Amino acid sequence: MIPKWSMDGVELGDKPGWLADLVVAAIAVAVAVVARVAIEQVVGGVTPFALTFPVVVAATLLSGLRAGSIAAIGCQLLTTFFVFPNWTVEHGGTVTDIANLILSTGSLAVIIWVVASYRTVSRKLRNQCGREVRTLSLMIGEMDHRTKNNFQIAAHLLSDQARASDNTQVARELSKAAGRLGSIASVYRNLMLVKDRSGRIDLGAYLGDIVALLKDGIVPEEVGIDVSSDTIEVTAHSGMIIGLLVNEWIVNAIKYAFPDGRGSIQVAARRSGRALIVTVADDGTCGASGSLSDGSRLVAGLASTINATVSIRRERGTTCVLHVEEA
Repeated sequence: MIPKWSMDGVELGDKPGWLADLVVAAIAVAVAVVARVAIEQVVGGVTPFALTFPVVVAATLLSGLRAGSIAAIGCQLLTTFFVFPNWTVEHGGTVTDIANLILSTGSLAVIIWVVASYRTVSRKLRNQCGREVRTLSLMIGEMDHRTKNNFQIAAHLLSDQARASDNTQVARELSKAAGRLGSIASVYRNLMLVKDRSGRIDLGAYLGDIVALLKDGIVPEEVGIDVSSDTIEVTAHSGMIIGLLVNEWIVNAIKYAFPDGRGSIQVAARRSGRALIVTVADDGTCGASGSLSDGSRLVAGLASTINATVSIRRERGTTCVLHVEEA
């Protein structure tokens, strides 16, 4: 069975046959001839086998044992018939020529075997690494899937408990906790959608998921929420923290900013140089969201984990700004 060529564990097709090996060997021999002719123009009488070794090594690395052997035979034949008769350096006569030829041929055989063995082992290791990477990728994907499901189950349980509670304050806090868990679950959903498993998520899509969850949960129909975002990718950790902060600000706006139950909230994410700016702005009663203080323990603690700063402005509503400096 013909072995497969592979690069980083990805099969590229059948290993080249004789024709491909002949082409590689012919190119190697031609390079050796051209290089030797050029060198002879500058320095005459150089060692006949000086350029044979590098071109044979190159042919072996490129196409394997067979190509390297063909290149070695071609170079040795050319040296025997064309170089030795015109070698101008005093070198000891025919006996020395034969000894040099035998010695160089033996050296070439050893080098070809070593390089071909290295090439085979390297290819096997690449294939093995590729298989392990694919296996780990599948395992990580399965772990993300299970984690997302577990967070969603916990969020649903909290939501059910909130609806069943007779205590308004307890129900509100349970709903907030369910929203936070839902925000974290959305990170893993977005990670599962990333095909290259890079550990980065689309921030705009992620914020859209959070808003959709809140609309289904606690946002009144009279309160509109819009999301706009540049094309921004962030790490899963940064995305989760940003999502939790956005979730917190929206929940507080719903709770405090609209005493008449009507209004709108704008969520935006944009780049500013190397920085990332995320804003949550409402047009509710100015100063109504009194719990949104810059010193909020939760907000400050979350922001510090991604080296971000938070600022809050209250003018014709409340605008919460998260400024993330990117390395």
